[in-house]
Amino acid sequence: MAKGPNQKLKLLYLMKIFMEETDEQHPLTMPEIISKLNACGINADRKTLYMDFEELRTFGLDIISEKQGRKWNYYIGARDFELPELKLLVDSVQSAKFMTDRKSNELIHKIESLASRHDAKKLQRQVFITGRVKTMNESIYYNVDRLHDAIATDSQIRFKYFQWNTNKEMELRRGGEWYQTSPWGLMWDDENYYLVAYSPDREDGQEAGGIRHYRVDKMLNIELLDERREGKEDFKKFDLPHYTRSLFGMFSGEEKKVTIEAVNEMAGVMIDRFGKDIIIAPVDDERFQITVNVAVSDQFLGWIIALGEGVRIVGPADVVELMRGAAKRLTEQYGEAERKPIMELIELMANRRSIRKYTGEEIPEEKLNRILQSALLAQTSRGKQPWEFYVIKDPEVLQKLSRAKKHGAALLADCNTAIAVFADSDLSDAWIEDSSVALAHMSLMAQEQGVGSCWVQMRMRVDSEGNDAEQNVRDILGVELPWRLVGLMALGMPAEEKEGYSLDELKWEKVHR
Repeated sequence: MAKGPNQKLKLLYLMKIFMEETDEQHPLTMPEIISKLNACGINADRKTLYMDFEELRTFGLDIISEKQGRKWNYYIGARDFELPELKLLVDSVQSAKFMTDRKSNELIHKIESLASRHDAKKLQRQVFITGRVKTMNESIYYNVDRLHDAIATDSQIRFKYFQWNTNKEMELRRGGEWYQTSPWGLMWDDENYYLVAYSPDREDGQEAGGIRHYRVDKMLNIELLDERREGKEDFKKFDLPHYTRSLFGMFSGEEKKVTIEAVNEMAGVMIDRFGKDIIIAPVDDERFQITVNVAVSDQFLGWIIALGEGVRIVGPADVVELMRGAAKRLTEQYGEAERKPIMELIELMANRRSIRKYTGEEIPEEKLNRILQSALLAQTSRGKQPWEFYVIKDPEVLQKLSRAKKHGAALLADCNTAIAVFADSDLSDAWIEDSSVALAHMSLMAQEQGVGSCWVQMRMRVDSEGNDAEQNVRDILGVELPWRLVGLMALGMPAEEKEGYSLDELKWEKVHR
């Protein structure tokens, strides 16, 4: 048999064909393998291929041969990564806030190369879904690498640190002066990367010299210095899990032992936040107390306030006084001067109508963010917040969603944006109620922002062929159980006007006192 131009590369091409083209559901026959090798400029016959298969097996490839009828099929069995593991990696990369969308997509494409081309398509299910706030600083990808180099070489670093201003521009802190620190570790908290470092400088009122943390995506121009790191003894005594539990949103504050009293139903919330090692001391049959180390900050006080009347700080006295001060400030900020908008809220409710016709104009990002904020502020049973919100703008995906049920979803094909509200049915038995409140919040906020909206019911509905509409949406968006779809909110700039409801025509006969 004549040799092809790439004959010396036969084994490499054969391995490439197996890795890219085959899996258990997509085997190849011997003629198909020979044909693919021929397309690569390699001539082959059955006899030599059998020997090639054995060589690849000896090398470590799990080549499976199975007989079906009168023909033999061949495919790769075990791989370094199973498909569920690759899905987990893709989900982690896609949801990581510290990476830009472009870097996320690049990494996902590389992960896809670890599967066959058929399985790789199953890893693309999130490409159409946006909604997580991603970093805008492209350099983080390389910042992490430089910081690891500095730690490995025991080097101090210097960098510039920025914050975003109201014009969405980078604004250097300290007037653009250099920060100089000794890096000791990296940590990932609340979906952000942080550098943990020793700094001899006084920062934000803290004592000079100590452990500090910095958002890696807000660091610029990182340079390794010839100076050796400082703070080794401080870092030896540093307890990273304790440090992250004591901070709220990575905001610093004076660390104190704080006693919190709560109703029994909030035990799970406390364990989720502070860990299972906390001591829960019963106060009576309905309440308990815990004492935990906390960096007392406005964010911590805000967290306590958000948990509602079932939770309060009972000690120490100075932290209780801080909470009283925060409550007084909120009363002054939202007290008498803010009573008038209550009537405006009633008017907003009266004027809210379901809008099904849209101009096609893009919804301004600030309006969309307001609508999402209103959803995230929705009350939930026991503070579980079982919902997640999928923001869909891709026209092809919106077209598919418009056919997910037989009637009432066609408007999704014409809207600018849809927000799918899913909830973890295992996390809360009130997932339907919690998600419905969030949908109602979005509907009212859309009205306030001048955006048309319409709640599209999918749960307990079917498509034109009798298939479950909720499952159709899960298939389109790649969302698996136990996440249940409560509904979609269609959004767009309104192309129709509807008269509001009259307060004089309310059906008071439905009210029983």
